[in-house]
Amino acid sequence: MLDTGLSRYRQPRYLQFLGAMLAVILCLIVAVSFYLFAQEKQSYEQLSLNILEIGEQGLQSYLGKLQSSFNKISNDLALKNDKIDYKRAFSALKFYSEIHPELRNITLIRADGQILLTALTPYSPTLPSLASNTSFVEYIRTGQQNNFDVGRPLISLLRNEWIIPIRL
Repeated sequence: MLDTGLSRYRQPRYLQFLGAMLAVILCLIVAVSFYLFAQEKQSYEQLSLNILEIGEQGLQSYLGKLQSSFNKISNDLALKNDKIDYKRAFSALKFYSEIHPELRNITLIRADGQILLTALTPYSPTLPSLASNTSFVEYIRTGQQNNFDVGRPLISLLRNEWIIPIRL
């Protein structure tokens, strides 16, 4: 028989068994890691959904209070003899803006889109109109005039900054 000399390098059986056991243990570690990762991901997603739900409830509450406040201002500024008291309206919007610093500005707009005044700008017949503004046109088109509406963000014509219209 021909001896190649390779037989003396043959691994003992216990090393083969140990290698197989290490491979099985490594596979178990990988499987458990994937399982724990999936559980952690599901837990994180559930936590995120809970946070969003709480945020939504807070936002609904805030918008409800804002709507109530806007209704009060609207009733306070109700037309008398089809005329608006612009000085009184300016004072009311300015006061409201001061007690709600999160609102950068409040604008009083006629139904045709003409800006009458803001909490920062008193009445002037030269103020711009929103009649051709996409957000305003959409608001008129959908018939939301009697509802509380949060419009599409737009750039303010008076301050050249992004605003989110909240309409009543």
